Amino acid sequence: MDAPAVAASARRLLSAAESQHAERFAVPAARDLFLASRALQRVLGSRLLHIAAPQVTFDRRCLHCDHDDHGKPRLVRLPWLDYSVSHSGTLVALAFTTRGQIGLDLEADDRRTDPGTLLPIIASPAEHQRLASLDTDARRRAALRLWTRKEAVTKLTGHGLALPLRQISAERAVAAVDPVPPGWPQAPVWIQDLAIAPGYTAALASSPEPAEVTVERVSTLDRLPV
Repeated sequence: MDAPAVAASARRLLSAAESQHAERFAVPAARDLFLASRALQRVLGSRLLHIAAPQVTFDRRCLHCDHDDHGKPRLVRLPWLDYSVSHSGTLVALAFTTRGQIGLDLEADDRRTDPGTLLPIIASPAEHQRLASLDTDARRRAALRLWTRKEAVTKLTGHGLALPLRQISAERAVAAVDPVPPGWPQAPVWIQDLAIAPGYTAALASSPEPAEVTVERVSTLDRLPV
């Protein structure tokens, strides 16, 4: 979903607290992404619960440290639904499932990424060694792909940035982690690359099985395919 196109209509769907939070953004593009992201999540809950979008409630408590506002978001009253949202550039993307857990990450390809700085932070020793042999442009693309795959995994597990990405191996179909942190899923965490839109790199993680993915580009909030 294109954030600037829906930002104006998104405001009426937000809670009072979210509307106040939106006003804290000094950069209009960042504010548009926030508005579109929160409205999209509310539309999802509204469709499934058959209530008005502003009445949808969320639980953002972290299941790993119990902080009340930086965990993987969950829709209250929908324990059977798992969803993940990501935004970059001008796009907001949302993935949801009723068959396990899911994690989504989206990055604009023109985002400034220096492989020399990024790889030591995100790559395991084996991944770093393999990517070091690539030319500069190929290494930058590979680093961005690796980043999205690992971010998708940590969004699925709910660990977020608390889990160093270099501990995760994500080049294959199933993610691996060493050492295994508390709260890591016992079932396999599958990863696949997504073609969401030209100029973007995206990845989806799913557990316990590989997800069957349908990608739909929507232009307005009332077109969400639920």
